[in-house]
Amino acid sequence: IKFENEMFKKYGDDVKNKPLADKLKLLFDDISDKNFNASDFISYITSIKHELFTEDELYWNLKINYLGRNKEDNQYPVVLFSVNTNDIQNVEQDTVQYLYDTFDKKITKMQKEEIEKMFNEGKLFFIDGQLKIPNIPLSQNHKQK
Repeated sequence: IKFENEMFKKYGDDVKNKPLADKLKLLFDDISDKNFNASDFISYITSIKHELFTEDELYWNLKINYLGRNKEDNQYPVVLFSVNTNDIQNVEQDTVQYLYDTFDKKITKMQKEEIEKMFNEGKLFFIDGQLKIPNIPLSQNHKQK
């Protein structure tokens, strides 16, 4: 699938040279304007992340986890963006979480404790085995059953 993205046309080829905070704002503004279904949204994020962020940023400053969510009688994917806000690389205490809900189509800044609680209550789960979310300790019981 090839995406024609207005973001890159609007901001030019030097988008990768922008500060991380500016690129995150571009991404979050961009996804808030789209009306994707869940699988298209995940495909979009997977394809655009390498166009927008450098490999160093994806390794040190930005983790993207694709999770499942149980909400009422629905089960659907969500995307968790873990952003290291410190200029010093890999400082987990400075990680901020943003949850994109593919059902409600909105992104919400989340506290570490809120995410842990959602996992513990079974509202969030890993779709594909045990993964790591920066600064959030999780146990094996957070896998999909």
